[in-house]
Amino acid sequence: MRNVFIIVFFLCFGCSSRVNQESISLLEGYWVIEQALAPNGESRPYSGVVEVDYFQLSNQKGIRKKITPTFGNQLSSTNDALAFTINFTKTETYISYSKGGHDWQEEIVSLTNERLELKDSRGVVFRYKRYLP
Repeated sequence: MRNVFIIVFFLCFGCSSRVNQESISLLEGYWVIEQALAPNGESRPYSGVVEVDYFQLSNQKGIRKKITPTFGNQLSSTNDALAFTINFTKTETYISYSKGGHDWQEEIVSLTNERLELKDSRGVVFRYKRYLP
């Protein structure tokens, strides 16, 4: 009977969005990729910081920029900023992008103060850790 209760609990509460409107502000800041996981289970580690993703967020809209750490712990950025919106469904949270007539999205699989996982349309999950410049 206890196992049935546990299964029902997870079915009821496991269907809600893993990232909600209250926690989405954790996306703000600098993130560096640690690992990419392919749908077939293949893993690709990223070693060394080459590029950092910077997310700036306000009212479920924001920009994403690629930042490169340079000598002396400085950060170098291009003028390119990719605009996005945050969209919530009943069970998922997405970052939606649009540039040059091309639209795409990434699912926010998980988000904490220190960790971020984004899944692209191919099913590849990118695991990030917080980057502190």
